[in-house]
Amino acid sequence: MKITYIHHSSFLLETDTAYLLFDYFEGELPPIGKDKPLFVFASHRHADHFSAVVFTLFADHPKVSYLLSSDISAKKVPESVLGKTHFLNMHEVYTIGDLTIETLRSTDEGVAFLVKLEGKHIYHAGDLNHWFWKGEDKGWNNQMALAYRSEIARLPSALDIAFVPVDPRLEESFDLGAKELLENRRIGYLFPMHFWNDFSVCRKLQTSIDALSCTVMQVEHTGQSWRLV
Repeated sequence: MKITYIHHSSFLLETDTAYLLFDYFEGELPPIGKDKPLFVFASHRHADHFSAVVFTLFADHPKVSYLLSSDISAKKVPESVLGKTHFLNMHEVYTIGDLTIETLRSTDEGVAFLVKLEGKHIYHAGDLNHWFWKGEDKGWNNQMALAYRSEIARLPSALDIAFVPVDPRLEESFDLGAKELLENRRIGYLFPMHFWNDFSVCRKLQTSIDALSCTVMQVEHTGQSWRLV
């Protein structure tokens, strides 16, 4: 499997049988062949996770499917591709092509994705995170913690690949969601995301979870790619 970091929370995965593109809104894409199905995911409507540009970019791809959170308005989808578009609700399981997709409820907007393909479990959190904001009152932050833990409890005990927010705006709580996930699930490779071009956060995350058994991929620049077995 080849994984390419595009920008912010966007990654392109190429497997033996498909391409998966998550939360694209801008950035340079590597060549995407037309010999395999292309699945374009958007976890929610926020401008840093979805742009209607995806419908133009892949208009000539013969095997494209768009998998959009149901909070994204159908009015944003050109009529010509509505037949290739699926609107996904939270807490549902879908089979689309060779993919099985389970959705979780985000603690912000939209959904997170658990994708099963070629025997692997791939988790893209979107904006599902433990958002601990200093400016919020204790009750709000407690409810956030409960909501986050309730959702990640739906995940299987082991994930092959996880794309997880580590937002530096949360200051010392930037790694809270990632740590809680790692304390409760076995993860093969964890890819930090949603770090607003502050690539140093990836190194900080590796240090903060050093006692937990997981490989934190060090994202250093856009366009970076990895080949995983």
